[in-house]
Amino acid sequence: MGIPEEKLIDVFKSLLEKDKEEVLDFAEYLKQKRSKKIENFIKSIPEGSEKLTEEDLKSIEEAREDYKAGHVYSIEEIEKKYNIE
Repeated sequence: MGIPEEKLIDVFKSLLEKDKEEVLDFAEYLKQKRSKKIENFIKSIPEGSEKLTEEDLKSIEEAREDYKAGHVYSIEEIEKKYNIE
């Protein structure tokens, strides 16, 4: 469940120019903060702790194909799935 984009746009349009700059700065801050959380989560996964099975390799290949096809998750979906706050 998300906020309708139209509502955000309407509120943004009603702001003074200097307030729009602050909103943009804050939105960019939030975007960086979320990206950093994902990056830290990925970095926390130990490398080489287990050998890859044939099933793992197949899953990785399927993930690559999904990515190429544009079947990806938003940051919000990943955070929800992995309980990242």
